[in-house]
Amino acid sequence: MFNRCGVLEVPLGPTFLIDTIKAPLHSLGLAFAALDQAQTPHKRVVLGHISDYVGKASKAYRKAYRDARAVAQETIFVGEHAHRAAASDDDHNSGRFHEMHSVRKAADHIKATQRPDELILIKGSRNLHLERIGLALTRDVQCWEDLCGQDTTCLHCGKYGVPFEKHGEIRAAEKRSRQWWRRLFSRTSA
Repeated sequence: MFNRCGVLEVPLGPTFLIDTIKAPLHSLGLAFAALDQAQTPHKRVVLGHISDYVGKASKAYRKAYRDARAVAQETIFVGEHAHRAAASDDDHNSGRFHEMHSVRKAADHIKATQRPDELILIKGSRNLHLERIGLALTRDVQCWEDLCGQDTTCLHCGKYGVPFEKHGEIRAAEKRSRQWWRRLFSRTSA
C-alpha cells in the first residue's frame, strides 16, 4: 500500500518513506528505526498528528521530537500541534527543526531544499494527507486543503490535481453519472 511505509522515489530527487495512515505514539519508534538503519547521507522526518498516547499532548510531541531528532538531520512538524515539539531555539535557528502549520508549506519547503541523496520519512495520521508532500514532487498537486474530511488517501480520492473548492462539483457530477448508469442498467435488465 502506498501510504503504509510505501516507497516513492523521485527521479533526481529524494526518496520518501510514506506512512500516513496512522501515527500512534507507541509505534513511531518502528518508523524511526527503519530510517535510522537506512544507508543514506541525509535523513529527514516529517511528522503530522500523533495519536493513541496517554497523558498530555505536549509530552507525546516532545518525545516524538527527541526520537526523530536522534535519527534525522532535520525534523518538520506539520499541523496545529507542531508547536508542542518544544524544540530548542538552537534547533529552530540552525534549521534542524521546522514548524509548519500547513501541508502546503511543508511541501514547498521540501521542494525548495530537496537533495538527491536523502531519505524522507513522512509519518502522520491520515487526516492531514501528508502524502501530498511526496506527490508534489512527482505530480501537479492542486488540492492543499489541510482537513478535507476525506477518509481515504489522496491517490484513492484522485482529486489531488484539482483545487479543493471544485471537489464538490466533481463529486456531484460523479454521482449523477452513477445514477444514470444504474437507470440504464435497470432498463436493459428488465
